[in-house]
Amino acid sequence: MPTPVFCQQVKRGQLDCLAIRHPLFQTDILLQGAQLIYFRPTDDPQPWLWLSRQAEYIPGQAVRGGIPVCWPWFGQADKNPAEVQQHINDISSAGAHGFARQQIWQLKQLQEKCDQVRLTLELESQHSEQWRGHARASLCFTLRRERLEVALTSHNLSDKTLHISQALHSYIPTGDIRNSYIRGLEQCAYRDALQLQDGDWRLCRQRGAVRFAAETDRIYFLPQARPVRLQTPARQWLLSSHGSRSCVVWNPWIDKSRRLSQFADDDYQRMLCIETANVMDDIICLPAGRQHTTTLTLQRG
Repeated sequence: MPTPVFCQQVKRGQLDCLAIRHPLFQTDILLQGAQLIYFRPTDDPQPWLWLSRQAEYIPGQAVRGGIPVCWPWFGQADKNPAEVQQHINDISSAGAHGFARQQIWQLKQLQEKCDQVRLTLELESQHSEQWRGHARASLCFTLRRERLEVALTSHNLSDKTLHISQALHSYIPTGDIRNSYIRGLEQCAYRDALQLQDGDWRLCRQRGAVRFAAETDRIYFLPQARPVRLQTPARQWLLSSHGSRSCVVWNPWIDKSRRLSQFADDDYQRMLCIETANVMDDIICLPAGRQHTTTLTLQRG
């Protein structure tokens, strides 16, 4: 690998961080969790990702903000389909959102150009005997002034079929959550994780734009890949995805904000999550030796 021009390894608290200072943009990526925590074009006064002012950079602890990687399962382990649960040794003690966001990823490739930087981080699963040597995750970042792209690839290294749920858990900033809305999910079915019906999350259908006036935790199912637009008071975002037919929309609102770690009581007013996912009916079924890539692209709308 040639000597980097724009990229150097620095410390964020106790964590190693790749700091990219390109003439066209600035980016910070933590090696723990391969977590992109900062991206800003040099001609833009505001960062494109929300990062908590109370973020803590401690080994083994996920950082609140940016784009955490949820892999090889999403959410609470016991809420996943049985096909995913069969790969988890101890459901009762399994942490939320898998183990990839607490582990150290390795830089495998770095390409610097006058208009972009592309780098790839890899994680060999060492979490348990059940996963060791059976799966690998790689994350490719393509960073340009006008957009950022994150591609998560799951590799099945075993001789058996592997089932994975996952998400690129994007935190998007807003100046006012009450005056922010999402278009592109109209008429999509979704599961509301805050409402139970017959022992399962209630199945609903989106009418009009998604707006925020209370705690929101929904899993949308897209009949086909489609971009979504987020309108905030200051700007419009366009989020596109490939290899994904599910999308999670989340905001903790007032009461839950008080219980979250690394989160101020009023932070719910300044962020929301639109997560490119493969969850529930959209989990990844990987035959032996195969791989799957899910890609998120964020740009100004």
